[in-house]
Amino acid sequence: MSLLPEHLLLLVAEHAGFAEIQALRATSKTNRKILDDYEHSVTKVNAARYPCPACNHILASDTREREVLPKDTFDVIREFEIRQHNIEELVHGAYLAFWEEYDLQNASKAATIRSNLELALWQCSAIGDLETHSMRYRDGIVPRRDPCVKSLIHQDIILRDAPPPDGWHLALQEVHETHRRDVRLRQIAYIRRLPAQELAGIVVLAHLASQGYMRQRSPSGNMRPEVIEMGVCMAENTIRHGAFFLHAKLNRNRNDYDEVDVGNPTDRSIGHQHIEDQYHHDASGRDSEFGQRYDSSRPQLLNHIEMFSRHCEDAYHHANLLLDDTYEELQRYEAGDSQVLPGLMMTVASTLCDKVGCDRPDLLKAACTLLKGGKWKSDKDKAKCARNQGTQAVTEDLIGDAAVVEAN
Repeated sequence: MSLLPEHLLLLVAEHAGFAEIQALRATSKTNRKILDDYEHSVTKVNAARYPCPACNHILASDTREREVLPKDTFDVIREFEIRQHNIEELVHGAYLAFWEEYDLQNASKAATIRSNLELALWQCSAIGDLETHSMRYRDGIVPRRDPCVKSLIHQDIILRDAPPPDGWHLALQEVHETHRRDVRLRQIAYIRRLPAQELAGIVVLAHLASQGYMRQRSPSGNMRPEVIEMGVCMAENTIRHGAFFLHAKLNRNRNDYDEVDVGNPTDRSIGHQHIEDQYHHDASGRDSEFGQRYDSSRPQLLNHIEMFSRHCEDAYHHANLLLDDTYEELQRYEAGDSQVLPGLMMTVASTLCDKVGCDRPDLLKAACTLLKGGKWKSDKDKAKCARNQGTQAVTEDLIGDAAVVEAN
């Protein structure tokens, strides 16, 4: 029996997090049935709080294979919580903090800049989710967190690293090439519909990701050609895969518990709460991929931390595979392979130039201006505006002189 009326229970769920919704489902059979019956409508309202609500199925971030999460299910809420946590870490971290070179160091604009960079990461994650539009599902239905329904792009990359003896990876590669082309065309169409300010955020985000990589590989500033090329791949993958890729690449061996007493229930960090939520018993009633339902005892939590660290290592390894794949694609494109489509960075750059009327050499400067909330004017426009103002001033002087002569 439920202690809350049905409409109040649903109202609470619409504003609750994933863990809270699971706790509500566990209170009684009645509550569980009500929430399961209204799962789609509750999730739709709940997910609308985030910058980029899902327009279709989305890809999970808690496995490197990236399982497909069906649209408007409670798993989508959990995925958005993970993305929000990861995006905030990235935007407030040191990797994307090289602002001084791009006229972004204005302290009064810092909140606006970070907000636009966060939105850019959300949009890039949504661009990655477009792969689910191109996947074929049995009977047109996506099973609830079926581990067999995964990103084809990621499966193909992983099997190149460890091909099975039956040659299945070769068949998958054939399917993957057609699938990749369809996904790229959908992503290009999506990018062309974005407003100029969001495109500007993606341009700056991709540039910072690229510069961060090159700074790590060449601290002296003497960039080797291969480092520059991998920096380009870093920017491209950030646009293609969003927060999943960038967070996996930058958080190898990251441990949020270094200064936390896991045996003390009052000493809980943000990361501590996040891992509890991330590996909570999932919506389908099955245990999470990392084992049994969360137990607050120290050994169980330490086990979760160990497995979480292993997951971070796997994700880091896979991010490197994505970089290698993009590098190979870049080499094929530069060699004139007609089967390779232009990268998304090229699409973002050309679309922004068309929308704001800037030349390609001024792209980053224009993007930084828009990122800070300003309006872009090229040097030609500024010169033309100055000439018009000068002409207007001369005209006003002549009118004034004529009025004086007439008065006399």
